Amino acid sequence: MKPQKSSINREEKPPAYSPRELDAIVEEATIDSYGFDEELGSWAVYLEDELVFPFPVRVIGKAVQAIGVEERDGVVKLKVKSSDKQYWIDLLDVEIVKRAGETNRNELLILAYRRWFSPDGNIPDYEE
Repeated sequence: MKPQKSSINREEKPPAYSPRELDAIVEEATIDSYGFDEELGSWAVYLEDELVFPFPVRVIGKAVQAIGVEERDGVVKLKVKSSDKQYWIDLLDVEIVKRAGETNRNELLILAYRRWFSPDGNIPDYEE
């Protein structure tokens, strides 16, 4: 007898964090902040305090190290370091690097920021 194929798509993985977990971080980061500008400033301070640096991210497919964070130009940006230079990149534009099956606090914090910035999950594309 031939084994039956599973109807489960093994490529589909459940999200690592629930919306409730992400919303709890959003609430913690923006408590006592009113309006976009205050909340953005609160995020920058919160992430500076809570992220554990350095940590790996990818920018346009290139592996770099995140070494700092601050509010710049109306968004939160990561300071990243490659082998030959340092630069600032929008937190929405980095790919989180992690090992298979691994979850970590830095990833949770970044995903919560993204959820706050774009609650519907649609991260805006930027015109060049």
